[in-house]
Amino acid sequence: MPLTTHDGKVIPDWKEDLFRPKHAQKTRTIVPAEISDMLQDNKDKCLYFPWINEWSYVCSKFWESLLALGKEWRGWLSDTHLDIWVLYVWHYRPAEADWAICCPFLTLLCLGIRCCLLSDQCLDNHWILVEFYIRSCVITFYDSLPPENLIVEDRKWWMYARQVYADKLLKLLIQSEVMEKENIDPSNYSISYRYAVNVPRQGKFTGDYGIWVIRDLYMLLNNLPLEVSNPTQAGLAYREHLIDFFWKYKIAK
Repeated sequence: MPLTTHDGKVIPDWKEDLFRPKHAQKTRTIVPAEISDMLQDNKDKCLYFPWINEWSYVCSKFWESLLALGKEWRGWLSDTHLDIWVLYVWHYRPAEADWAICCPFLTLLCLGIRCCLLSDQCLDNHWILVEFYIRSCVITFYDSLPPENLIVEDRKWWMYARQVYADKLLKLLIQSEVMEKENIDPSNYSISYRYAVNVPRQGKFTGDYGIWVIRDLYMLLNNLPLEVSNPTQAGLAYREHLIDFFWKYKIAK
């Protein structure tokens, strides 16, 4: 079933569009006039979207972060942005799909899923995408701020993440009966790690890590290539099209 608005209009599945108008600034997002007027209004309007609960509303900070404006000039997205995106993407998940999207705290592992995709907050202000293939025991990190040396990696949060996955994942797989369902022997289960080298690097003008988690997640789920010719402009274009999309389907609370 497609998503629909309250008046019955279909909300389509996402289609990537990295086009930017010629007049667009090379370092800033385009600010739609309607959103600019709303943000300049002293009243903080609460809005939500058809695919989320009406009590899970967004306010000015949601838009300011996407636009990299005001106090949110860094453009850092929050877990609210990611949650709203994941719920939207999940609605268009094919019935035969072999993937699931889990929260950063590994509180959910779906039975029978061979591939889990997780967004993980590795630092207070940085998100990465973690892909876990259950049967092959391989975890892949997709990071828009990758280390210069992908072979020797000793950053504390990388080491911590690997330790957490090593300690928690096997227990979760056993407790949720995934190992039994997939006929996997836990005694021979050893997780390995790799770093994706084809991940676009975020631009230096805004905090694009959240944008790249959103974009990389969609591309991986649809078996599409991650590479782009100009990551900075691609990141800004993705912001602008997300803003247009969210604004088009917003609902006033």
